[in-house]
This record gives sequence, structure tokens and C-alpha cells, in this order.
Amino acid sequence: MPLQTPRSIHDEPGAFPLLGTLRATRNDIRRASLLVGVLVVAFFATAPFAERQWPVVPAFIPVYDVAIAFLSLFTAVLLHAHYRGERSAAYLWLSCGYGFSAMAALVHGLSVADAFSPGRLFGGPQTSAWLWMSWHGLFPLFVLGFFWAVTRRGIRSAWPAVTATRAYVAVAALVVALVVTSTYAEDSLPELVNGMHFGTMRLRVLIVAWFLHVVAIACMIRRARERRLIDLWITVALVADAIDLALGGLLVTGRYQLGFYVGRMYGLVTAMSVLALLLLQMFELQRRFVQARLDLRMHERRYTDLFGSMSEAFYVVEAVRDGDQVTDLRVVDRNPAAAAVVPAEAIGQSLRDVDPEFDPRWLDVVSRVLATGEPEDFEWTHDDRIFAYRVFRAEHLHDQVGILFDDVTDARLAEAALADSEARQRILVQGVPQLLWRTDDQGRSTWVSPQWYTYTGQSVDTVVGTGAMEAVHPDDRERTRTLWTAAQQTGRLDVEHRLRASDGSYRWHRSRSEPHYDAEGRIESWLGSSTDIHDLKSLQDRQSVLVAELQHRTRNILAVVRALADRTVRDSRDMDEFKPIFRDRVDALARAQSLLSRLDSADRVTFEELLQTEVCAISGVRAAQDDGRIVLEGTRGVRLRSSTVQTLALALHELTVNALKYGALSAANGHLEVRWFVEHDADRTPQLHVVWKESGLRVDPAAPVQGGGYGRELIERALPYQLGAKTSYAIEPDGVRCEIVMPVSVQTATGEAMAPARAAAAR
Repeated sequence: MPLQTPRSIHDEPGAFPLLGTLRATRNDIRRASLLVGVLVVAFFATAPFAERQWPVVPAFIPVYDVAIAFLSLFTAVLLHAHYRGERSAAYLWLSCGYGFSAMAALVHGLSVADAFSPGRLFGGPQTSAWLWMSWHGLFPLFVLGFFWAVTRRGIRSAWPAVTATRAYVAVAALVVALVVTSTYAEDSLPELVNGMHFGTMRLRVLIVAWFLHVVAIACMIRRARERRLIDLWITVALVADAIDLALGGLLVTGRYQLGFYVGRMYGLVTAMSVLALLLLQMFELQRRFVQARLDLRMHERRYTDLFGSMSEAFYVVEAVRDGDQVTDLRVVDRNPAAAAVVPAEAIGQSLRDVDPEFDPRWLDVVSRVLATGEPEDFEWTHDDRIFAYRVFRAEHLHDQVGILFDDVTDARLAEAALADSEARQRILVQGVPQLLWRTDDQGRSTWVSPQWYTYTGQSVDTVVGTGAMEAVHPDDRERTRTLWTAAQQTGRLDVEHRLRASDGSYRWHRSRSEPHYDAEGRIESWLGSSTDIHDLKSLQDRQSVLVAELQHRTRNILAVVRALADRTVRDSRDMDEFKPIFRDRVDALARAQSLLSRLDSADRVTFEELLQTEVCAISGVRAAQDDGRIVLEGTRGVRLRSSTVQTLALALHELTVNALKYGALSAANGHLEVRWFVEHDADRTPQLHVVWKESGLRVDPAAPVQGGGYGRELIERALPYQLGAKTSYAIEPDGVRCEIVMPVSVQTATGEAMAPARAAAAR
């Protein structure tokens, strides 16, 4: 079958295709397996007819042996070349093996009768038989030597050249010994051939030789896990040689039978399999060599074009040494851009002669670069100009360095100006309180200011793209996207939405953006800012609440004043009686409104504040309080609902006024106790319990009741109706007792702190 260039050679275009490193691909294995299959099938097809006698062709054996000798010698030469290139003991074993085959085939052909001249050149009938048997029996030993060298030392184990010479001499000596022994000791050797037929001893020797082939094949199969191409084709050669032994010796009884002729064909396969691999590799090496030459010429042209077209100045200098010390630099070459520094006539001259202001520091730089092999980059100033230099060693040129330099003064000045501008811009960006950002034409984030990262807690990876939208409150995202879409048409974005802070809270921001257009008038990007308006919106919301509350309270106070006026007019006999009563009631209402004017909902009016304001503000109460006739005691911090303060204030005012006019505070021995506490009802709603108790009077049950008309009506009707309170108003033998139970704010004091007040009120 035709052999193709191994795919493994082409699989390594950047590496030199050494035979020992080539890997067998699947196609290589398929081709070798197919060849072995064909050889085995041909063997089984020939075996039944192996003893069939064919025409005697005396010239066949010498022609065959010469062909084998030539092929084996060529293979040995190529293997020796690989040995010379890699100093591999494994290749030396194979080279010796194929060299042995070449010499053995040649002497075997010369020993055959009537091959090159009438009769024999040397030896007798047994000589050629023993040479053929030795040739095929000893070849597997060289393959085993190859296996040993690869297994123990690796494919690239090095042997000195003197070892190779000795090895080849030893192989030649072995062939000479075989010729001498088979020639001069022919009568002492066992008989392998009798005329045209083989003797019985030949079968035993063939079995030993075939056994050595089987061992060698087994060893090479063991090497199969390495998937080396050389191992694969050596195995094929061994299989072919083993079949040659079987057909040419084991299955035939004499020469010139069918098995004899076919077996020799297998011998050709043995000689050609490895040779074909070597030739294919040699052709590939030649192809690569030609390609390398073409590539080298192309690279030279590219180098010349690049060298001449470089805008940077470049020249090559060679170190001049005094011992190990660099004492001078000699100009080797330069490009046109360096003509101002290194003129053409300077090539070959000393750099000291070319440049009168030669800087001695160059000697130190070149010495370091040549010693370390590492390039150096630096900038030096000459005549107020800044030059950037790069000095590097020429890898394949002794003591030569390349110097690349350029005037970077303008670039450095521009960089300094840019750095200054960027610093000012950075200060401006970092100093503004707004969150600044930039997006592409579709609104995808490309940059945000540090304030954005600080406020949102997002990272660079999470912001880029659509990640910034994740900071927008979920309820505001759809509206924000809608306005972004509309901004593509209007050319302006203005949206108020909530942005999540790093602690998870949300604050209102106003985000505005203007587009940046490209040269064709299309939107290229958007630059925008997000301003915190959370406090402003809170103030606006509070203002709206206050306005609504003001309107509501104004309507309520006018209604209360009108009701007070109507009731006072109805209860007064004339204007002189109307004026002080109405004024006192309006003052009580004004004091309640003063308490309600607090802006923060957390500062609710407490019951003790209202009690102090309404009771102690009335003339005459302070004197009674100083005499110890008034006791105000209860739970502190009981927060009243704002809607209850106004009505409760009027009720306390009426109770106080009646106590001064007709009740306990109108008599010298009268006392007033006001006690209060808080309890929760079945629904866990806090309830304020107020007990108003007057004492120190003697009240005649039969006498008509004085005062308490409007106040009593306010307590018994208005409080239950408007406040949901439970009230009781009774005139006992020693004075008035009034109890009020009403709901209060849930944010009020409860628990054990109220126990004393509850106990005192129960008394």
C-alpha cells in the first residue's frame, strides 16, 4: 500500500520534527494496522500452498539480497544521521541492526552458488543457510537493544561518538565471525539444508529465531502507550520479518517453493517500512528547509523595509573591550531616522569620535545589557530636550546591542498637561455632591463617579452595562426605562426616582442627562447626574400635610368657636356676663392650639402638659395649688391623640371653672385631686383613665345644682361622641366626681410604672 507523509510531522509546524518525538496519530495507527492486516491475510492465504514447488530462478536470491542490502544500508545511514543529530543510544542500536542486515544480506548473496560466478565464492551449502538464519535470528536482538535504551535512558540519551565507532566495528566483526565460522567450521555445524531441501535442525533454529521476534514484538507493543511513530513502524517491520521466517522456513521444505518466494517479499517490507518513514521525514525536513529559506528572505525584506521606514531613530553598536571591560562603542548600522545623530560615514567608527559629547554612562548601560540580556528603558535630557531610550542585546550577534531612541519632549509636556487637567477634573468630580455617570447611546453605563460607588455600594463589575438600573427602586424602574426611551427623541432626561444606598435604604434623587453627539449628529453617549432631593421631598410632603392640617384645623376651630359663642350666648343673661365666659373659653381653646402647633408628629401633646396648661392657667388655681389643696398625680408621658386635645382641653377648662365658682376651690377647706393612669383594653388599645375628685364641701342633695351646665354636657355627650370616651359625672355629698376613659396614642408609657397611679386613682 502507498505510504503518506505522517500527519504527526505536520502537526508540529513550529517545531523541528525529530523522529523520536513524532507522535503516531490515529491515521498513522490505522495505516499500520491495515498494512499488518494485509500481511497477515496474505500469510494465511499463502500458507496452504507454501510447499508448492515453483520454477527455480538462481538469480532471484542474489538480486533479492542486493536489494535488501541496499535498503538496509540506506536505512542504517539515515538512522546514523539521527544518532549524530540527537546522540541517541536508541538510534545507534537500530542503525547497527540495519547495518548488520545490510552486511548479512550481502555476504549471504555472495555465498549462494552460481549467484555471481560459477560455483561459490566462499563456503559450502551450509554456509548460506547459516548466514541467512543468523541474519534473521540476530536482527530482533538489535530491536531489543533499542527497547532497552529507550526504556532505561529515553529516546534522547546521549552516547559519545567513540561508542558509535566501536559499535559499528563490533557489528562488522560479528558479520566477519559469522562468515568465518560458517565457512571454515561448516562440517562442524548442524546440517540445515540438504541439496534443495531443508534439514530437521533448521526447524529448531527457526523456532528460536521466531521466538526472538515474538519477544521483540511484545516489547514494542508495550511501548505502544507512548504512541511514538518510530515504535509503530518498527513493530510492522518485526511482524513482516516474523512472517518471512514462517513462510520461508517453517512452512516450506526447500528453496524455490511458493512460501520461499512470498517470504522474501515480506523481507522487503521489513527493509522498507522504517526506510519509508525516514524518507518521508527527510522529504519533510527538505520542505521545511526550503520554506525556512523563503521565510528568511521574506523576513529580511521586511526587516529592511521596517528598518528604513521607522520614525524612531535606531542604530546598532558593538562593544569594544579591553579584557572584560567595555571601553568603547563602534557603530555597526543605523536607520535613516538616526542620520541626524549618526551620519552614514560614522558606520564602522567609534561612537566617541562620532559624538563629541559622548556620555560615559553608555558604557555602563551596554555592559549591563550584554551581561544580563535584559533590555533597559530610560530617559535622559540633552539640551533641554527629553529623549527616551531602549537598549537591548542582539541575541545572535556577539557583543552587539540595538539602541532605539526618540525625542519625547512634546509628549512628556502633553502628558504633564493632561495629568494636571485630569487632576483638576478629578478634584471637581470628587468634590461635587451629585452622583455623576456616563452611558452609551442606549443608556448602558460606561462610567460612574466615585460618589456612585460610595453611595450605592456597587462595584465596577456590577455597574457596567445595565447594572446601574439595579440601584433604582423596583417600583420606579419601569418609569425610568420609559423616560430613557422618550429621551432618545426629546434629547433630554429628567426623572425623579429612588436609589438604593449601601445600607439598603432608599433616597429620592433627581437624575438629569444631556446627550453628546458625534460628527454625524447621532447620539454617541449621555452624561448625567443624580442629585439627592430626599430631604427636599420630605419637606414638601410635610408642607403639604401641614397645609392640609391647617385647613382642617381652621375649619374645626371656626366651628368650635361658633359653637362656643352660640352656647355662651344661650347661657348668658346679657353681654356683660357673655364676655368673660366667652373670653375664657376661647383662651382655653387657644392654649390647646398652641400645644398642637408642634410640627413633628413624634412630639405629641401629653396629658400632664394639657392638664397644667388648662388647669393652672386659670386665675385662682395657682394660689390653691400653693396651699396644697390641689393634687395632680399620674403616669407621665401619656401621649394624646391630636384629634382629642381640643375637646379634652375644653372639658378640663369647664371642670376647673366650675370648681372655682361652685366647687371645692370656692371654699377654704375644699380640695381637688386629679389622678390618671393607662390600661389596655381587650384589643390591646391603651386607654387613659382620668379621675376628677373634689372634696371638702357639704352639698345639700335637695338644693338645686349650680354650674356645670355646658361643662357637664361637654363631658357626658361631646366626649363620648367625638372621642369615643366613656364618662361619668356625679355630685357626691362632699363634691363633684368625674371619670373619663378614652383611647390614647399607642406610643405611650405602660406597665409597672403605672401601678402607683392606678392604685391612687382607685382610692
